[in-house]
Amino acid sequence: MEKFNAKLAVPARERGKLAPIRMSHVVIGTNPENYEAMVEWYLTYFEGEIAYANDDVAFIGFDEEHHRVAIAAIPGLVRPPANSTGVNHFAFTYNDLDELLATYVRLKKEGIEPYWPILHGPTTSLYYKDPDQNRVEILCDNLKGEELLEFFTSGAFDENFMGIIFDPDDWIEQRKNGVSAEELTSRDKLPEGKTAWDMFRD
Repeated sequence: MEKFNAKLAVPARERGKLAPIRMSHVVIGTNPENYEAMVEWYLTYFEGEIAYANDDVAFIGFDEEHHRVAIAAIPGLVRPPANSTGVNHFAFTYNDLDELLATYVRLKKEGIEPYWPILHGPTTSLYYKDPDQNRVEILCDNLKGEELLEFFTSGAFDENFMGIIFDPDDWIEQRKNGVSAEELTSRDKLPEGKTAWDMFRD
């Protein structure tokens, strides 16, 4: 694919286009026998509340939207093979690194741990899998505006588009010891002999 220079996207409506005003919700289908486990997992994951539920569907809200996630019990569903095309994951944003790490601690106490903690550069991200093995990311932004443009034009993303794996527990200790969020999220170069794909977990 042709490489494009990095730029800050202008919202479509500011360009005179009639685009959606926001993303509304995600609906996840599951087998009826796993329905309750899925609902409980997402309630825990998002500190959510049920806006409406019956034996077939649950609407879960955690922000200003009536429901941001819905779980639907659909008979006969099967999981796709691991190497299937399609949606890879959904992502949700926290205000800052401390909120993200606090959520990591809360979820860990509930037995929910990330399979892939990674400092992408523009974001710090924690990837999880729900009981059906759907991937869900929580993140915080590290760079915005001109700082983000500088990162993309520096060549760092060309060299390593994936990021650097990190240890959330180590970062928590470093924050307690006074290391700033900016220091922690300043991305190092790839270890010698490693490629971006060596940082990938699935």
